[in-house]
Amino acid sequence: VLAVGYGALNGYLESPRRKASLLLNEADAHERAGQHEEAIQTYERLLERYGTSGGDAAREATEALVAAYLAEVPEPFAEAHLATALRAAERIKNMPGANTKYFAAPRAVEKLIEWSGAGNDSVASLRSSQRLLDAADELGSTPAADELAKKRAQLAMRLGAKLADERPIDALGILLSWAHKPAALAAASQVVTSLGEHLLLWSENQALVEDFLNVTDGDPQYAKVSEFARERLARAAALVTDPRRAQVLAPESDAPALRRWLKEHPR
Repeated sequence: VLAVGYGALNGYLESPRRKASLLLNEADAHERAGQHEEAIQTYERLLERYGTSGGDAAREATEALVAAYLAEVPEPFAEAHLATALRAAERIKNMPGANTKYFAAPRAVEKLIEWSGAGNDSVASLRSSQRLLDAADELGSTPAADELAKKRAQLAMRLGAKLADERPIDALGILLSWAHKPAALAAASQVVTSLGEHLLLWSENQALVEDFLNVTDGDPQYAKVSEFARERLARAAALVTDPRRAQVLAPESDAPALRRWLKEHPR
């Protein structure tokens, strides 16, 4: 009986749950003493060792560590804090433990969504917001998944609209990443049309235009713009393989010939 009792006691003393609880108490002591970094390191050590077997202590450590990482991002949030926020998100994404994402992701995603709304309507600000929402998406599915998907799609539309005139290729790439959304595909179609007669632009971005053609293949709504795009790609291919182009661009080419070529083919 004593042997059985000793075995049970020893099993408890050596159990991952008890050892995780001891580390949690150690981290709590650091917190009470104002030793923030020491507390973080102890939480991290707990999860590295007992993240999959530490029971409630592992869950509490996960929640405390997420709170600590997020607390390193200054409030109220501003674009200057982007790198700090992305670093916090990356640390949360890489936290060990089988249930870490389940306990960690919801709060982190909520904060990243909140911070993404702190900017203005400039391209730089929208890109910052996009990076925050992308970081949230990388944390996996959470109760806010539908809200996150909606905000990411809305942001892509806003950014695509901002870039369409001056940087149409960037706009097209962003919009095509959301081509499953009808509004984004319609906006991408307008960007494709806007490329006009700039044949070298068509040639340099053939793969992206072909992505658009693949998405719209067989859709009667986009039949005209698809035909337009295929015709421009064919003309662009003929242009870049035209032997006269190589001649006028050669170092020994004369200036008048080059000027004539550029006048005929401005882009």
